[in-house]
Amino acid sequence: MRAALLLALWGCGKAPAPGAEPCTTDAEQYAADVAPVVETDCLGCHVSEGAAADTRQLLVAGEDEANRMVLHTMATEVVGERSLLLAKATGELEHGGGARVAEGDADWLALEEFVARAFSEGGCEHPGAPSLDCATTGLQPGTSPLRRLTDRQALAAAADLLDVSVASGVFPVTAADGGMSTWPTANTVSAAGAEGIMEFAEAAAAGADVSACASDEEAVAWSLAFAEAAFRRPLEDDSAVLVEAMVELGDDPEDGCRAVIELALQSPRFLYLDTTTESVDDDGVASLDGYAVASRLSFFLWNTTPDADLLAEAESGTLSTRAGVRETARRMVDDPRAVDMVVRFHHDWLRLERLDEVSKDDELYPSWNGSTLDQARQETELFVSEVVWLGDGRFDALLDSQETWLTPELAEIYGVSVEDDTPEWSRVELDGSRPGVLTRAAWLAAHGYANTSAPVRRGAFLLEQLYCEDLAPPADVDFDLPEAVEGESVRDRLQQHREDPSCAVCHERIDPAGFAFEHYGPVGEWREVWEDGLTVDASGELDGTSFDDAAGLLQNLDRSRARACYAERWFEYAIGRPAENADACGLERLETRFEASEGDLRELVVAISQSDAFLHVVPE
Repeated sequence: MRAALLLALWGCGKAPAPGAEPCTTDAEQYAADVAPVVETDCLGCHVSEGAAADTRQLLVAGEDEANRMVLHTMATEVVGERSLLLAKATGELEHGGGARVAEGDADWLALEEFVARAFSEGGCEHPGAPSLDCATTGLQPGTSPLRRLTDRQALAAAADLLDVSVASGVFPVTAADGGMSTWPTANTVSAAGAEGIMEFAEAAAAGADVSACASDEEAVAWSLAFAEAAFRRPLEDDSAVLVEAMVELGDDPEDGCRAVIELALQSPRFLYLDTTTESVDDDGVASLDGYAVASRLSFFLWNTTPDADLLAEAESGTLSTRAGVRETARRMVDDPRAVDMVVRFHHDWLRLERLDEVSKDDELYPSWNGSTLDQARQETELFVSEVVWLGDGRFDALLDSQETWLTPELAEIYGVSVEDDTPEWSRVELDGSRPGVLTRAAWLAAHGYANTSAPVRRGAFLLEQLYCEDLAPPADVDFDLPEAVEGESVRDRLQQHREDPSCAVCHERIDPAGFAFEHYGPVGEWREVWEDGLTVDASGELDGTSFDDAAGLLQNLDRSRARACYAERWFEYAIGRPAENADACGLERLETRFEASEGDLRELVVAISQSDAFLHVVPE
C-alpha cells in the first residue's frame, strides 16, 4: 500500500574520466527534467497566492535555483520508507493536488532521479535507487503534546472517583472545531476555563460523600487514597505531605477531605494525561511507564480514569510489555465501557459537532427542531454501536449496512412507513438508496445548509475523511457563488470552481463527490428535484469510475484506501494529534493489520495500542 521509496545513501559520486561522456550535473538534471514538471504541475498551487500558500513548499516562477532547493529539502525528508517529494507527487501522502505523477512515467522518473541525486550529490549519472523498509527503522513515536482531559472525560472521571454528577458546561467545553475532540487544540485553558475548572472541582467536592472522614486519621487515609486514584499513580512523598497538610487546614475532618478533592481535581496531575517514562533507548526514545500507559488506555478506550484493576496491572508490570498492553487492550475493548469510545470517535470523524451550528429553514422544515436533531444524532450513535458490537464489526458495514433505528419523526424524513403503535425506537431496514452512515440524517443535516444541500461540504468530507486528501483552500479564495439564474442548476453554478485554476485542482474532485449526495436534501430527505424545480443530477465520475448517485459512489470507492484513511483517523483520535511524517511506518503497520483483519474495528483499536506513538515519547 505504501510503496518503498526511501533511497539509499550511496551512488557513484565520481566525475567522469577525461575523454568520457559529458557529465550531467545535478543542477543540469533538474533544469532539463524536473523544472518542466514544476512549471506544469506545481506552480499552480505552490505559490504565494495559490492553494498551497500556507505550506512550507513555496515556489517562485522562473527561479529555478530557489525552486531546486525547495524540492531538494522535500527530496531528502524521509517519511517512513519514502522521500517526501515522491510521496506527495504520487499522492501516497495527503496532497491537496492529488497524484501528479504515476510511478514509471516520464515525470516520475525525472523526480525519482532527482531524489536519488539529492541523497548522493555530485555524480554524473543516476546513482540508483534501491529501497529500504520500515523494519530497518527504530522507534518513531513522533511528537507527544501535553493533552488535557476532554470535558466528557473529566466529568466521567469525577463520577467514577466520587460517585458525583457535575452538570455539563461547568468544566471547560471541548470544542473539536474540525479536528478531534482529543486534540490539545480542542481542550485549551483560558482564564474563564481556569475558573470553570475551579467551579467543577468545588461542585464535585460539595456533592461527594465524605462520611468516611470521621476522624483526623480516617480523613488522612481517605484523602491519600483519593489523591492516588485521582492522579492515577502512587503518590510521591511531597504530594503525600501536601495532601495531609490540606486535611489539617479543614475546619473538621470532612471539610479537610473536601479541600483535598478541590486540590486534586484542579491539579495538572488530574487534568492532563501522564507522560512519565521508565527507560530511554540509545536514540533518545523513552518508554512510558505502566501507570502512564494505563491512563492512555483508559481515557482512549473507556473515556474515563483507570479502575483499580488497570492500576494493579500497571503496578505489576503487565503494562510494561507490548504483549501485556495488547491483552489488556483486548479485554478493555470487550468491556461495555468501550461503547462510549466508539460513539465519540464517530461523532468526531463524521463532524457531527456541526449539528449544533446548522439551523434549518422553519418554513421548509417546520417539524425539524431540537428533538429531531437529538434523534438524528442518536440514530447514528445506535447505528455505529450496533455495527461494532452486534454486527460483524467491519469497516465496510459502516458504509454499506441498510439497518438502522428510527423514531416516527426520523421515519417521516426517510419516507418509511411505521405502524401507529410503533415504540419510540424501531429497528428498520432501509432500501438501497440508504447504504451506510453517510446517507443518514445526522451526517446529511450536519453537512447541509438551512434551505439547501451542500455538495462542496459533502464532497470535501468524503475526500478528506475517506481518502485522507488535504483540501485546505487558499487564504484568499472567494466562496461566494454567482447569483442563481433561472434554468441554471447548482451544478452549473459550481462550474466556476473548475474554471478558476486556483480552485480547479481540488474542485475537479470535490464537486463530483458532493453531487453524488444531491438526492438528499438539507435534513437528509430524499428528493428528485432541486429547490428550483430542476431534476436532480447526482451522477459523476471519481478516479475514472462513473456513478449515478451516492449508493453507486460508495459502492465503487477504493475500499483499501478508505480503510487506510479510516485507520489513520482512529490513530489521530487515540494519539491526540494529527498524523506526522514520523508516523509513516507506524501507520503502514497499522493499516496492514487492519487490512489483514478484513477491516475489523475492534482489532484496529487494539493495534493502535501497540503503536510507537501510543507507548513511547521523545523527552524534551
